[in-house]
Amino acid sequence: MTTWPGRRWGVVTITALVTVVVVGVPTVLIPNPWFGRQVEPTWWAWPVLVVTAVLSGLVTATYVRTAGLQSPAVTLGSPTDQSRRSLVGGEACPLPAARRSADVPG
Repeated sequence: MTTWPGRRWGVVTITALVTVVVVGVPTVLIPNPWFGRQVEPTWWAWPVLVVTAVLSGLVTATYVRTAGLQSPAVTLGSPTDQSRRSLVGGEACPLPAARRSADVPG
């Protein structure tokens, strides 16, 4: 993160601010005329919202391309290609042992 360009930090800031508004308005941490609360928010609501916003910004910034870097090439049969195909095919989510067809009578 120390080598991130200013563009990525801008994305972190903008995303964090948008996250605070998108989460803060319906939870009425930010008072507004559209939503209401029957109970006051807890003391830890704002710290959790701030941490959520910062982490959302950091994750979003990892998707911002930096100048001069290219996407890694994925060749057929490479470990990356095989893992992508297994995710698409559903092999990444095995059934519990009791639900396998060999274990089910009938």
